[in-house]
Amino acid sequence: MTAKNPIKHYLAWSARTNGKIIIIALVIILVAGLALAIARGIPSIANQFSEHMLNEFIVDIPVKLVILVVPCILLFKSKTHKEWQELHKDISITKKDYVTATYLEIFLSTFISLPVLLIIWIVAVLVDSSVSENILTIGVFNLGAGFFLIWMMTALVYTLQFTKLVKINDGAVLLVVCLFASLWTTMGFQSLLFLAEIPSLLKGAICALAGLVILLIGRAITAKLYEKVDL
Repeated sequence: MTAKNPIKHYLAWSARTNGKIIIIALVIILVAGLALAIARGIPSIANQFSEHMLNEFIVDIPVKLVILVVPCILLFKSKTHKEWQELHKDISITKKDYVTATYLEIFLSTFISLPVLLIIWIVAVLVDSSVSENILTIGVFNLGAGFFLIWMMTALVYTLQFTKLVKINDGAVLLVVCLFASLWTTMGFQSLLFLAEIPSLLKGAICALAGLVILLIGRAITAKLYEKVDL
């Protein structure tokens, strides 16, 4: 049996396979984010932290949780084309379509948690309306940087899976290396944009667009590598 659209089949299979753990992750992120947001409005707790740290609770930590957790779960559980095809012998998918499916999976997964972030930010503003300015400036900038980070990490993971790094500790080392490489690059890119006298919304958009370009380049490189390697 040949699927009419193997890419859709892959995405549906991924949703069924990883749906439960993703829902659990989203609930945990929501609870943690709401706890941070509400803590800002409780004097006995808020007084224990600096204003900078309280802002981090709203405009940085929740963004990182929302952007990173779900895609990282999918990256860790990802399979090579050969491994996936062995599990789905009744479904034929070309290497090119498989690469497209895996990249599309991560791209779409970065948006799944955004409603959770929106809820956290709404509650944060209800608790303390003064935080709204930081959300619309630093928070939006960090969100764009988060897209850059995870899309760059995705490109690195899927291109470096053809190296020996993927064999170390079931790929965990590969994920960690790619995460830190992407994090350092993101921080450097953010620092450059921070100096630019342009609106935060535009800075965030530039980060996201740059990340998308890297993601598309990574997809092209991964497809080429698959042509040369039986993986």
